[in-house]
Amino acid sequence: MPTTIDNLLSRMTLKEKIGQMILASIEVSRMDAGTREFLRKNHIGNVILFGKNCAGRAALAQLNAEIQHTVMAENGLPALIAIDQEGGCVTRLRSEATVFPSAMVIARTGDPANAYKVGRMMGGELRALGINLDCAPVLDTLSGPAERRYYGQTVQSIADYGCAMARGLRDAGVLACGKHFPGHEQTGADTHFGFVVDNTPRDTLMNSCLTPFCRAMSEDLASVMVSHVCFPALDDTDTPCSMSAPVIQGVLRGQLGYQGLVISDGLQMHAILDQYGATAAITPTPPVKMCRPPASVPCAMLWPMESCRWRGWMNRCGGSWHASWRWAGLCPPAMPPARIGAIMLPLRMRWPKPA
Repeated sequence: MPTTIDNLLSRMTLKEKIGQMILASIEVSRMDAGTREFLRKNHIGNVILFGKNCAGRAALAQLNAEIQHTVMAENGLPALIAIDQEGGCVTRLRSEATVFPSAMVIARTGDPANAYKVGRMMGGELRALGINLDCAPVLDTLSGPAERRYYGQTVQSIADYGCAMARGLRDAGVLACGKHFPGHEQTGADTHFGFVVDNTPRDTLMNSCLTPFCRAMSEDLASVMVSHVCFPALDDTDTPCSMSAPVIQGVLRGQLGYQGLVISDGLQMHAILDQYGATAAITPTPPVKMCRPPASVPCAMLWPMESCRWRGWMNRCGGSWHASWRWAGLCPPAMPPARIGAIMLPLRMRWPKPA
């Protein structure tokens, strides 16, 4: 029997369906005619915010309200408005909301309940500002230089704290996105700056590195971000995971049975730009993710619609996409943005004793 989602999709053109699969960056901190036209003309369904878009609480809340109004008026569906707000060094909102400690600091407290508290408070602030998707928590296994973004050195610690953070966001009414599937920075290299190959054996990946992701997915993790790292053990074609059917369709969707949202890491990163270029990056065979093209190359989204032969895939992904609104809703503000202030975290810090 057709569902509401089926009915919505049946009325959409191919361009409109593609627009729903895009998570686009915009250049402004206040809505203007050019940005509004960009969203409407390309049927953009979703927006990701960066520091350049944040000019104070009131301005940000107004911008998000206008994004929702523009997207709803054009598409008849609410927008996902996303941000990378992990805490610590990856904090886009620094004057508009509380700057929370990094994952490493939270894990050092020795109590996963603190990760839940951070997620719950952070989610409340994001929701108040009109943001309904947080690209957090990081569920990668630590062995790279960015250790402050990680919840420890064991898969058990990462799973405990990462899942608690995700539950906190969810209970605040914000979608959580676990990243960077199936792993990132195990080699010490960074896909922001170039192409990365990780030769971790398949057994290690499946039985260790993926454990935090599997646990989070079993707890209804709303979305998963796929890394640009190339794992030959999962796909021997030298294809980044974010563009790999064996990784996304074979492992994530197939073997692990994940049915939530699948998002690529940013397509402005040099692992993609240097290898494929912006336009080619969003037309792999076949695309299996939402895309975040660099704002400086918006035309990258305007690839020929007749080249899209995956109508059946588009309908399946669209259904999964809109199913996320079962509980997220339209994300109305939970409090006046002016009331968001610094929150003194009730964390009991338990640091390791010196040797």
